[in-house]
Amino acid sequence: MPKEMGLHDHLAELRRLLIPPVILAALITVLYATSDDLVSWMAWWIEIYEDSSGGELSVYAPHDWYVLKWSAAILIGVAFAHPFLCFNLWKFVEPGLIESERKTVSALFVAISVLLPITVLAVVLASPSIASTAVSADQISGVRPAIDSMGIALMAVSLSWISVVLILLTGLLCVVKVTIPPGEVRDGIRIRLHVIFAGILFLILSNGFEGMRIIIIISIVIISESISRLVPTQFEKSS
Repeated sequence: MPKEMGLHDHLAELRRLLIPPVILAALITVLYATSDDLVSWMAWWIEIYEDSSGGELSVYAPHDWYVLKWSAAILIGVAFAHPFLCFNLWKFVEPGLIESERKTVSALFVAISVLLPITVLAVVLASPSIASTAVSADQISGVRPAIDSMGIALMAVSLSWISVVLILLTGLLCVVKVTIPPGEVRDGIRIRLHVIFAGILFLILSNGFEGMRIIIIISIVIISESISRLVPTQFEKSS
């Protein structure tokens, strides 16, 4: 008869399943940041930007290029490793689900695994057009509009990270809800997740979001909590 696992055993198992996707994301990040493929990919994005805005991408400080390059590489690493992460999380929660829950939770994981890469790609593709449209929609007579192209690139990276944090946080909150009974332990883990992801967002958002960091963080908390509450669990049914 298999030994019943306690909370610490479950957390150790979860940590074991999270390590491979993290390592994979790190390896993909390093490989892309040091290869010509990333430069080619960014050149493709620059062409989209130039076609939308009619301007050129300008880098005014040496560190700007490295920030943009590594930010793009990290996003690619996270996007490619994300389906593997979702699969491992599914393996972790699946044994604790009853039959009626498996269909709903499996559909949730499939949707999340596909949603993150698609969202990141959509944000990157749409950012030049959004910025160009926003500037041309509200012009002042006699003033020639100019777009800070580096700012547009950093905006695309920041919007992508907001999407990544929202999707990852929502998925982890759903896992916590399904696997841990209601109580102080579950509430403590949820609070820690919110604090960790809020800190990540606070650090990675570009200066263009200076006055909106708190609003964005609060919005992500509300959205992720609202979505995670829709997931049915056996704990709710037994109570």
